[in-house]
Amino acid sequence: KHVDDLARVHAARVERELALDNLDEALALARRAVADPAPDAPRGPTRLLHRRSLRLWNLALDLEESLNGDEGMRAAYERCLRLKVATPAVVANYAAFLKDHGYFEDGLAAHEKGLALFPPPHEASAALWRSYLDDFVERYRNTQIVRARELFERCLAAPHDPSHLSVFHLKYAAYERDHAKGPSSTKRLLSIHERMCTAVPL
Repeated sequence: KHVDDLARVHAARVERELALDNLDEALALARRAVADPAPDAPRGPTRLLHRRSLRLWNLALDLEESLNGDEGMRAAYERCLRLKVATPAVVANYAAFLKDHGYFEDGLAAHEKGLALFPPPHEASAALWRSYLDDFVERYRNTQIVRARELFERCLAAPHDPSHLSVFHLKYAAYERDHAKGPSSTKRLLSIHERMCTAVPL
């Protein structure tokens, strides 16, 4: 009668196939569990399973990562994000997966999609922003200064909880100091510190 009950049945069936080392069958079952319901599916948990069960999605994503290639993995993550089933951890894992496999711009795009799902002042937003900024700076350093500044400014303009503002100001200042050197950068660096003094609560 309930989505969680049905999800447990699907998960138990997948885990049974894994215990029997039937990996392809386990992956097929996991995919079926989070697939779109048939048009003639009866009303009830069957129609809601793919949009409600984070347990099944985590299981399906784990199996895609273990058993399938990059494209299948990416398709599964993208669908999870599109259905808005993803948690902040799923977003972070997807961005890390893309980064580790050399899809740097796609990894940054995954951060953007995560921020659209968990905008400030959602508690997860600050962690997503920190990861986003770190990945961008690590990748581009001093080669995309204008774009980096726009990203930092977007971050500072977002309605974060005040407790997170000092971290973002300091990251911005560190970027200016280490990667955007020059007279204008010195002025900008001082400006960032001044803004921090007024924006961050005592």
